Amino acid sequence: MARRLRLPIVAVGIPALAGLSVLHGLVPPHPGPLVAIDALGANLGLTLLFGLATAIPTVLVAGPLFAKLAVRWVPVTAPDVAPDGKADVPAEAPEEQRRGRVGVGAAVVVVLVPVVLMLIRAVAEVTLPDGDGVRSALEVAGEPIVALLVGVVTAIVLLGLPAGMDRHELSRSIGGSLPPIAGILLIVGAGSGFKQT
Repeated sequence: MARRLRLPIVAVGIPALAGLSVLHGLVPPHPGPLVAIDALGANLGLTLLFGLATAIPTVLVAGPLFAKLAVRWVPVTAPDVAPDGKADVPAEAPEEQRRGRVGVGAAVVVVLVPVVLMLIRAVAEVTLPDGDGVRSALEVAGEPIVALLVGVVTAIVLLGLPAGMDRHELSRSIGGSLPPIAGILLIVGAGSGFKQT
């Protein structure tokens, strides 16, 4: 990314690291905050609201603002060739080479869908009476596991289908995404098991 944007590596890496760190520690549905919510008996919606209120300014200060300062100390640029020795696909590449690229708007929608569903659940818990059918439906939709599942289905519809992927390619892509995260799932699961949560 730094090579394509012609920016120092620190200018790209620090904002990415700030965003990932904040999401890891503050914002559900990441497993860390969910475990803390469960252990403390906290309200999921309020935790999400306060987490976002804390996360946004933190990311802005620790990300792009700090990166501008850090670039002066560590002015490292990206190499001209990728680590695997292959050149990047140029911006003017033929359409078949560029296939698979999606719009930024669709990617942002996919990321925000689970968060929005959990926020709607929090609002429903505060504004609607107990036993209301709409509230019950929104509570189910805003449950973290359900919200993440809706996010995955949204990703298939907004990212896979517009890229021209057929049913077999979608299945292969989803199946291929599981092995790289197996280690992370094992670590999170083991940590939860060892802490008896």
